[in-house]
Amino acid sequence: EEEEKIDHMAEAMRAANELREAARIEAEAWRKLSKKLANDEAQRIAAEAGERMREAKALIAEAEQKTKDADKRIEDAKLELESFRLTQEEERLKQEKKCQEDVLFAYQEIENAKQATKIVIQKRWKLTKDKVV
Repeated sequence: EEEEKIDHMAEAMRAANELREAARIEAEAWRKLSKKLANDEAQRIAAEAGERMREAKALIAEAEQKTKDADKRIEDAKLELESFRLTQEEERLKQEKKCQEDVLFAYQEIENAKQATKIVIQKRWKLTKDKVV
């Protein structure tokens, strides 16, 4: 009976050892599975981060292109404005020159009128003088 008890105890100890070993193997399997799941999750997160970085780079490139386009439009507008100013200045100078020519012509007309008046007066004077003599 004692031997049987010892055999049962030995068998119980072997079963407990096997149970401990099975628990250790199970725990190791869970650690490996956990590690794999964590690694899979890390890879998924890294892939998602990579995609977001690509999207961000695309947005940055698009923004840079829009900035370049806007700079070009600003430069074009500045050139157009300068051209307009030059055209206005050129037109103003033409008008000023025409006004000066008109004023000069008017002075010449006045001078011509004075000369004509002087000639008429001289002729009348001469005629009046001739009639008196």
